[in-house]
Amino acid sequence: MSQAEVNLAVRVLSNTPLKFTNRVFYLDGRITEWQSKTKPAIKWHDDARALFVCDGEYGSCPVMAWNDGMVLLTEENPL
Repeated sequence: MSQAEVNLAVRVLSNTPLKFTNRVFYLDGRITEWQSKTKPAIKWHDDARALFVCDGEYGSCPVMAWNDGMVLLTEENPL
């Protein structure tokens, strides 16, 4: 069973459907996945002077630092 299938099962069982599944693909083959109510965005963080993946669900706090070569894919979950 894939991570996406497990996350879908957890959403269904806990009755908390989230609108989007987000995946960040790294150059070394790793993948980070999370669900959110809003689409994430890549924004400039003035204090760190770097790009970060930001998600409105988590407030103004960035989710992770953005590095060259990363790929962010967002898909809408079926409700």
